[in-house]
Amino acid sequence: MEKYIDPSTVYTSKDIATDMLKLHGVSLTYIHAWGAREKTIKLVHGDPAESYAKLPGYLYILEQTYPGSVLKIKRKECDKFFYAFLASETCIRGCEYCRSIVVV
Repeated sequence: MEKYIDPSTVYTSKDIATDMLKLHGVSLTYIHAWGAREKTIKLVHGDPAESYAKLPGYLYILEQTYPGSVLKIKRKECDKFFYAFLASETCIRGCEYCRSIVVV
């Protein structure tokens, strides 16, 4: 599991099968190694569907905590997550003091 904590690490199913053979003397097929990889990623990072299901509640709490913020969540027609937009009130206020630049 520690090899999957850093998202930049590339640890493939072939690497799992090779490590299992070296460390434990157990030969794994690619499919078994792939299944172990998928389960491990789910354990370390959680289920994406569950995470996206929590997003509306998270945005609601942010909206209550930081009034004046702009928080939007967009779903596709089949009620699947498409994107979320967040602009905190402090960032919006900070833009008042920015100078406009026109580049031609």
